[in-house]
Amino acid sequence: MTRLLVRYPASYEPERRYAIDVVLGTLLGLDHRAEPHDGAATVIALEGAGDGRKVTVADGLFALPESEWLEPASLPAGPLPRWRVTDDVPEALTAGEDLPVLFGARQGPWLTQDEHGLRLGVDVFGTALFMLARYEELVATERDRHGRFPAAASLAAREGFLERPVVDEHVEALWACLRRLWPGLERRPRRPRLLVSHDVDWPLSPRDGLAATLRSAVGAAVRTGPAAAAAHLRAYAARVARRPDLDPYDTFDMIMDATESLGARSAFYFIAGRTAGRLDGDHDLRDPWVMGLVRRVAERGHEVGLHPSYGSFRDPAQVRRELERLLAAADELGVEQDEWGGRQHFLRWEAPTTWRAWADAGLAYDSSLGYADRVGFRSGTCHEHEVFDLRARRRLPLRERPLVVMEATLLERKYMGLGHEAAVETARRLRATCERFGGDFTLLWHNSYLLTAADRQAFRRVIA
Repeated sequence: MTRLLVRYPASYEPERRYAIDVVLGTLLGLDHRAEPHDGAATVIALEGAGDGRKVTVADGLFALPESEWLEPASLPAGPLPRWRVTDDVPEALTAGEDLPVLFGARQGPWLTQDEHGLRLGVDVFGTALFMLARYEELVATERDRHGRFPAAASLAAREGFLERPVVDEHVEALWACLRRLWPGLERRPRRPRLLVSHDVDWPLSPRDGLAATLRSAVGAAVRTGPAAAAAHLRAYAARVARRPDLDPYDTFDMIMDATESLGARSAFYFIAGRTAGRLDGDHDLRDPWVMGLVRRVAERGHEVGLHPSYGSFRDPAQVRRELERLLAAADELGVEQDEWGGRQHFLRWEAPTTWRAWADAGLAYDSSLGYADRVGFRSGTCHEHEVFDLRARRRLPLRERPLVVMEATLLERKYMGLGHEAAVETARRLRATCERFGGDFTLLWHNSYLLTAADRQAFRRVIA
């Protein structure tokens, strides 16, 4: 069996071991063994090769004194240097002409070769930890009105690489180096996945009176045109007639038909608690219609998941209570799943507090890590991965499934404010990037954003 031997400097051991395992194990699928040594860089050799060759990877983030860890001075200073990877390893898979160097040498040459092997001046492992564990979000203080870390405050947005999976690019550069020394080395093949999910904030239209409905209709007309306004009026008529089957928010069968036609399935995440009044919708999980929807989703072979309420993201006990309520409803309905996951309401998420709450509750995966105000790769990857708690300095029994695109981010004027055509093209471009890297295109499209024919056509074009 081919196995890599990785020797790393004897500092920040939990963080280094996590980064090594994610880069070499999760992302590259390589068998490896890691141990500390007295050197100042991480050295990768092929066990049993006997040729003495190695890939030496520079230290950067992990070279920090412990007194500077998680301090503002530890954040990369812009403008970042750039490495034209294809000049040195043209076989490497990249998403742009040059690669932002977050940690490592401040200038090239980034790759040198001699009789002993290759020396890479880019800190691949430090970059992976920084992005995947959301290091900057524990340091930076900027938050929006919902308490979220905004895209505009991120290093990726400031340096122009938010729409690039920069961790995956670093990993591919390292892979090209490994293959140059050992051409027979094989990695585990990865197949791209389309992961379509739907946060069920409003399973049916809001229970508004006529005056509020008219205000909503006028607002919809201003934002997106008369078709959206007409949908609000139809919703009111359906409520008055007590005909939920005519409610335009009930787009669930259309969604399931669309994903089933592709041989895929959807994940529907349900709110199971109320911590912020109307911000958590006005339909309870135990409403008969909502319970019937949960059953309908499960009977058609789609996934049921949790959408923890607005005020839960810093409250582990509340996350646990809401999961228990969802599981009790599922048990009553005879819904069984091998694992349970979901996404935080309003994408309210805090590192590492929210991850810790999810892990303690027993959830298997989270899919909250996308920005509300910009689409792209918040954690620098399009691959599902194990998470790391930077405060407790340990791995958590939880996987992150990064969110790449939310339709509201593309369409809402307060965010990117794109029209349907530009929104579709942006989403498809990001999907193509995920497919190039063998990753997951994780798409969030709310049932309540499929009210018009243009909305539904855009959704179908993105997933088709």
